[in-house]
Amino acid sequence: MKPKITLREYREIIPLEQLSNDEKVMYLEKGSLSWAQAVYILQGYKPPELDIEIPNAVYHFTDLTNKIFEHLESNVIGHKKEKAGLKNYYVDTPEKWVDYWEKYIQQQNKQTESPQLQSKLQNQHDAILEVISQKGINRMEIPAGKKRTIENNCCVNYPLFFDKPTSFDNAWRKGRGKIFKMAEHDSYAKRTNK
Repeated sequence: MKPKITLREYREIIPLEQLSNDEKVMYLEKGSLSWAQAVYILQGYKPPELDIEIPNAVYHFTDLTNKIFEHLESNVIGHKKEKAGLKNYYVDTPEKWVDYWEKYIQQQNKQTESPQLQSKLQNQHDAILEVISQKGINRMEIPAGKKRTIENNCCVNYPLFFDKPTSFDNAWRKGRGKIFKMAEHDSYAKRTNK
């Protein structure tokens, strides 16, 4: 089963950090790497701590994670290991990860741009719905003046999802009327259609 990131795990997301050549060599000399470590290292980034590496990999590399899980589940790469408190823990040798990377992933990287944007938008919509729920507001009848409260909460609590000045407004516009709407939305829509 492909891993998904929950809003609770979102709080453990850390920014990407470039991996030096020396650090990359050090990782590639290890006996084994988890799939999440391999994702980071083969793209030139330092993997986070073991207990938060999976949600971070899913957040930063959504499409790549989905593709790798297709191959993990079909035994193309990786061996499932039991690790206390961790689901979806697969390992393999660095050599096999490098070989896998060259054979499968680099050929398919060109096709992954659009789904990542959809995934970020879905994460933004989930965050908006979470804030609306926390405020005790009906998502289909948001009172006038509450949009800014929701925006402020989203930007403070989920800065990686709302990382640009226009992120919230774009996500709001794309979800407005379908996923959530203002209480006066229908009367406003009728006035503008006349």
